[in-house]
Amino acid sequence: MLKLCLLILLVFILFPISKGGFSISPIEEDVADYRWNLGSWEATHLWGKWIYKVKAALTFDKSNAQSDGFLVPFFDISHKIYKLEKIPEKTRVVQETSSSGSSNTSSTSQIASLHESQSKLKPLVEDYIEGIVSMVLSSYGLESRLGFLWPPVDVDFSNAPNVLVVSPRDKIERSMTLTLSPRLSPTTIDELERGLMLDHNVSALITGIGGIATYPSIVPPSQGIRRSLRSLVHEWLHQYWFFHSLGSNYWRDSNMTTLNETAASLAGDEIGDHVFQALGNNEEIMIAKHDSDPTHNNEFDFKYEMRHTRLIVEEMLSDGMVDQAETYMEDRRLIFENEGFYIRRLNQAYFAFYGSYGDNPASISPIMDEVTRYRQSFSSVGDFIREIRKFSTYEEFQLEAELEH
Repeated sequence: MLKLCLLILLVFILFPISKGGFSISPIEEDVADYRWNLGSWEATHLWGKWIYKVKAALTFDKSNAQSDGFLVPFFDISHKIYKLEKIPEKTRVVQETSSSGSSNTSSTSQIASLHESQSKLKPLVEDYIEGIVSMVLSSYGLESRLGFLWPPVDVDFSNAPNVLVVSPRDKIERSMTLTLSPRLSPTTIDELERGLMLDHNVSALITGIGGIATYPSIVPPSQGIRRSLRSLVHEWLHQYWFFHSLGSNYWRDSNMTTLNETAASLAGDEIGDHVFQALGNNEEIMIAKHDSDPTHNNEFDFKYEMRHTRLIVEEMLSDGMVDQAETYMEDRRLIFENEGFYIRRLNQAYFAFYGSYGDNPASISPIMDEVTRYRQSFSSVGDFIREIRKFSTYEEFQLEAELEH
């Protein structure tokens, strides 16, 4: 029965990523060499994780475990790897040799050494955090009728795949979402996006993500402890809701996608912060920061300006001004960059993807405000999670949210 349910979870993952069905489209053919293979990944991660869990359950009480100082080193190492891997390969080669011609320790060898250290800490960190997250989720009454969490909390702290998002050029709509290798170079990404636009007359964006609800969930540890915890809970909620009306109707329409993502973000942040506080007896954890965001102009209202940009683009596209809208988006991207908000590519696909998260500045949906008000009608985030899971349509949610308000 357990294996069957896990297979159902995998179908849940495969279905949204292959929204267009199981036939191979011309776009999928063009990116076939760069696809991320879920089946291969599951084969190397799922069963090994469960064998480890069984052994740990028989010999180890996670609720009484101590972090023993491995949490902060693991996330520090992960962040260092992230920063080093962002250095272009050509730059790394130059850095390997000093001006005197003597060989220095290259960033490439540093990365290899750091990966080795990371791999030793990884199973300890994953197992420990899974236990703490499970304890917090259970405290909100999210266990099944049989008295345990379903699905069990399971995370793999590693690089998540890149996501290719495709939208028509004449409107903002997510028409296709595919997972690609997490190790694509900036040059390859740019060439793929431009090639898809020229060959298929679509808007394309390849972007990294903060997590994905495979099983186990993939969460990049480079984002630091607090953000990783938020992402982990966010992805677990997608898995949890899949067994209820909310999650099983994720792809019913764009509003249901946004409702799922917004609810997961809101509750995921709240519970993730609770988990973070549960780790807070360690001062080193509380002060650990790994933020890599650039310096922003605090006087620049990015959320307002991005939303304004989206509204103007929507209006231009509705009037058939596709080329003008794309020129306008590039002009706005440069303005954002000048104010410290770097966006590599701002196009229809960008808005189609990030606009599905109601709390994102790229969204013009009212769903974030509606979900926030609905959450405020419950004394516990656990009650909110259990109640919102019942909705099959956005209209059902709106009706009850209005009554609650």
